Amino acid sequence: MKDIEAYKRKVEQEFDQWYGTQMKVSLTEEEMNHVKSIGVSVLQTRDGGMQGGGFVQAVVANDLSGAYNRADSTNLKVIPFYVILKDHVRV
Repeated sequence: MKDIEAYKRKVEQEFDQWYGTQMKVSLTEEEMNHVKSIGVSVLQTRDGGMQGGGFVQAVVANDLSGAYNRADSTNLKVIPFYVILKDHVRV
């Protein structure tokens, strides 16, 4: 399994790029940290590392209804970011 710091760096890089160009609403610093943490969990779950919770499992399984129904108010705003991570980002 890859180093957790490698995942964190990659998610930080991808989030900064995505948030600067795609995000239409503002997030607080706390929300941004939450999104980055969940992003790491998405990548680790996809890559067979530490398995995330129900929301992350639904994202990785491409279960839109499950992800939507399990998302907190912050994650509802950024589901597209997690899909980009899952489908296009490699660590």
